[in-house]
Amino acid sequence: PNVWTITKTATDAGVIVVAAAGNGDQDLDSSDYSTYSDYGDSGAVIVGAGSSDVLHDKMYFSTYGARVNIQGWGENVFTTGYGYYSAIDNDVNQEYTSSFNGTSSASPIVASALAAIQDYVLSNGNDPLSPQNIRQLVMDTGIAQGIGGNIGVFPELENAILSLDSDLD
Repeated sequence: PNVWTITKTATDAGVIVVAAAGNGDQDLDSSDYSTYSDYGDSGAVIVGAGSSDVLHDKMYFSTYGARVNIQGWGENVFTTGYGYYSAIDNDVNQEYTSSFNGTSSASPIVASALAAIQDYVLSNGNDPLSPQNIRQLVMDTGIAQGIGGNIGVFPELENAILSLDSDLD
């Protein structure tokens, strides 16, 4: 309840909160999660892990359910921080891995998409989108999920921007 309350307080104050759904292949719509779902919508963007191909299928391990809003790649993500792929000049501060995955890789992809959209809104002299409005915008304009339990759409920035252009005129 404390995490939900903090998240709800933040989103009510206009802070966009991106939260990983988790990697346990759990159905958030099951009775096991009824206590949590009874709290209601915290306003956070809940992120599932999808495939990195054009199908955007749910990854076998991703938690899913009606409350999961948007997906990011849950596989094949390169990142910095630890070097199983390469290191530049053997420098530990320049190590890269190609095995970053799960909702841990999906969430920063979604957060980056939301940041780009919000930047576009602000750069054009508009008030920031609320957490609920930006979440809904991406849900309405994203690329449909393929197979598997619901992990939401994959962000499609061009569609989101085009939608904003028509709404912000």
